[in-house]
Amino acid sequence: MKVGIIGLGHGQRVLFESFKLSNIKILGVASKDQKKAEIFSKKNNIIKKYKNWKEIIKDDEIDIIAIAVPAVHQIKIIRECIRYNKIIFSEKPLGTNIKSIKTIINELEFYKRNIIIDYIFCEHNAFKKFKSLIPKKSKFMYGHVDVIFNTQSYAMKNKLINWKLKPSLGGGLINLYLPHIFDYLIYFFGQIFSIKIIKKNKNNLSTKLNCDIKFESGITANIKIEANNPNQEHTIRYSNEKYELILQNKGKDYTKNFILYLITIIKNKRLRKIIKFNNDIKKFKKDSRILLSSKLINKLKKPMSRKNHLESIKRYFYVEKVLNKASLSLNLNKEMKIN
Repeated sequence: MKVGIIGLGHGQRVLFESFKLSNIKILGVASKDQKKAEIFSKKNNIIKKYKNWKEIIKDDEIDIIAIAVPAVHQIKIIRECIRYNKIIFSEKPLGTNIKSIKTIINELEFYKRNIIIDYIFCEHNAFKKFKSLIPKKSKFMYGHVDVIFNTQSYAMKNKLINWKLKPSLGGGLINLYLPHIFDYLIYFFGQIFSIKIIKKNKNNLSTKLNCDIKFESGITANIKIEANNPNQEHTIRYSNEKYELILQNKGKDYTKNFILYLITIIKNKRLRKIIKFNNDIKKFKKDSRILLSSKLINKLKKPMSRKNHLESIKRYFYVEKVLNKASLSLNLNKEMKIN
């Protein structure tokens, strides 16, 4: 299999290295910055380079198209990939318009095309171990989950104005961070039944979000995100009457430094135990996203379940509910049902 990469930002920093780690040949790159493409191609012995992304998709030698461009451009690229029967590796969010996302899902299903979205957390061994420790004795589960996600992006820290800060272009905390959280919470606890926004700051930068969730399984959750907090933290805390299960990362690399521990309550005493897992990321010297994306890419080598990967696209339907609720002048405390 051979891959072509469209976009040389994230495409250069992470996806190129991920495909290389997965032993998939990078045959070509497409970038509107031809000088950058020339330098990158020469440095990495990449044979083909294109200024027009449509040309790389038309290339019969390329099997996979990896898309690393702002979300506002992704739908038209995916549609062209469908036309030329390419396997698609895409970023989230898939697009900025829910109608166009629904249309592209229908096209992917109709033409039986394969797509993977770069949701990396469920490939993390700490998250797999966390899931294995959640009780599943009956159809209905019980307990509560708290998610804290504090980060400060390069753009926010340096007060840059680019697409990653603009929700209309696919940026902002709801588009960039919430899909990941929805993805792993659904992986842990099943489908979401309802969402209620508690608080979202009113300025255009949208640096804070607080929302409650109910799952069909009976679990409840609260998500707090801060997108301009230098004290970085990513904590998932599941609690019930008997114990707490905590997955926590307070390091600057928001995928690398997770610690998993169990707190049991015996005779009013809280006993803490570190839970071990195969921490392959800790040993990985490069950006940890490279390893996690590589694990996703390895699935491209095997027959894929289109249904499962199309379900991952539908995570954005929940995000769209939050975006609409936040942007419209509605009662934000009114619970909204997800159809």
